[in-house]
Amino acid sequence: MKKTVLIFLTMIAMTGSVLAQGFYIRAGGTYGLPVGTSVIGNKSNSTYDYSGGNATTGSSKAVSASYGAGGNFAVAVGYKFNQNFMFDLSGSYLIGNKYQTSNYTKYIYSGYSAVDSDFYDTKAKGFFLNPSFVFSAGFGKAAPYGRFGLVVGMPQMTKNESYFNNGDGIIQNDKTWVYKKGIAIGYQAAIGMNWKISANLDIYTEVNILNLTWYPAQSELTKFIDRGQDVLANQSVSQKQTNYDKSYDPTASQDPAKPSTQLREAMPFSSVSANVGLRFTMFQKKVE
Repeated sequence: MKKTVLIFLTMIAMTGSVLAQGFYIRAGGTYGLPVGTSVIGNKSNSTYDYSGGNATTGSSKAVSASYGAGGNFAVAVGYKFNQNFMFDLSGSYLIGNKYQTSNYTKYIYSGYSAVDSDFYDTKAKGFFLNPSFVFSAGFGKAAPYGRFGLVVGMPQMTKNESYFNNGDGIIQNDKTWVYKKGIAIGYQAAIGMNWKISANLDIYTEVNILNLTWYPAQSELTKFIDRGQDVLANQSVSQKQTNYDKSYDPTASQDPAKPSTQLREAMPFSSVSANVGLRFTMFQKKVE
């Protein structure tokens, strides 16, 4: 009896496989919210009043960030083994949120005042691959599913620094650093619904959680404007390029003709998002 039931269930599974096998493509977009954030700096504001009362006021607020938050657009191809089991390979492009940290100090004297400020704006972008497996109920006009897999990418982060000081003449410069290289590896999990429009077209909606950390391998100074003059070419290689390693000798002398070395830092890229898109089955095998 048990053997008969097993054979019967196997036949049903094989029949479902024949009916449902096929390739599909899907495309969608989302806006991710930051999770698993880390403190990347602070916003500090201080005032020193020496005009009479020698009063000092100030505030400082930590800035937490996850560079994986922001707009994300994905295109995927997949293969249906049967109604319940699929393989999905997506490629997505991230346009990350901008985060600002700063240090602003104002000095007030009798008859004049001065400002010493430093502002940093950072944001990330990048292309990511996401191979995953999909487990679906596979029946009816609304089929729930779960999607689980890895995420691999090589993002890039840009940091713009603007410095201004008019305490003793005007000192103003602008720098741009680009952090790059280094492979980011994490994992992804999603729970969603496929809403059938026709035999070949679905709308999918899902909640997606991404857990990802990136360790950039290198940074490069790509812009340096000092008091209106472009001085990037005047900088040595060690001033323009930095390599990041797990360990290094801080007492070793730096060769100006080679990139400098620093300890690597973890950049958080985790996010949670609500995704919406279309899935189109290109062909589907059927029983003759």
